[in-house]
Amino acid sequence: MSSPFEEIGEVVILRIDGKTSLVKIRDVVSEQVGKGRKKIIVDLRGVSFIDSTGLGDLAAAYTVARRVGGIIKLVSDKAAVDHILDITSMSSIFDKYRTPEEAVGSF
Repeated sequence: MSSPFEEIGEVVILRIDGKTSLVKIRDVVSEQVGKGRKKIIVDLRGVSFIDSTGLGDLAAAYTVARRVGGIIKLVSDKAAVDHILDITSMSSIFDKYRTPEEAVGSF
């Protein structure tokens, strides 16, 4: 996965853009939790649409993180993405914020 990530203290922010598939997000999350990083934010502000594969990959990443006591929070500012997360009940699994700063501050 070519998405850049940023570390802010103990928090890792994975930035996903419209050109990047969520397909390997589980692998990136596995790598990060393997390094002891358990506070992960997935920044979806660059994503305009999430399909069923992307939702499945987010769910798989969630499972990987939770197995080691980690947590994933989402950042989204697009109504279309929020709508997909809401109608699929993914919003009940992930805490969702409008900005990375809000998400970081919630830990």
